[in-house]
Amino acid sequence: MESGQRPVNLQLHLPRLAEALEWAAALIEACAILILILGTLRFLYHFVLAEWRLTSGKDDMAELAAARIVMAQYILTGLEVFIVADLIMLVLSLSLINLLFLALLVVVRTGISYFLEHEINALEARDRN
Repeated sequence: MESGQRPVNLQLHLPRLAEALEWAAALIEACAILILILGTLRFLYHFVLAEWRLTSGKDDMAELAAARIVMAQYILTGLEVFIVADLIMLVLSLSLINLLFLALLVVVRTGISYFLEHEINALEARDRN
């Protein structure tokens, strides 16, 4: 880019593309929310099942640990999908504040991902033993 040139503002120069990208980002965010809801429902099902078995005298902590692993995987997947939507919105806005906000979100989500991965690995190692 030559000095003095400004980046293309999609809302001004390509309004239809900008609108389509806004809709795409909203759809991607909805998919991420759906992923999180599905993961929560699966976890709750297995949690209730494990609790019912526990009250019946059967110790089924392995079932609960497996449910936690599945829940963590759904959370990780949902967070990754949210990052895609955030990247699209960053391209649309091209502002320093949004870039800093996205960077903060990625740091927070990366931290959550790291600790969830650590917990998944610990649960899987415990199940193997």
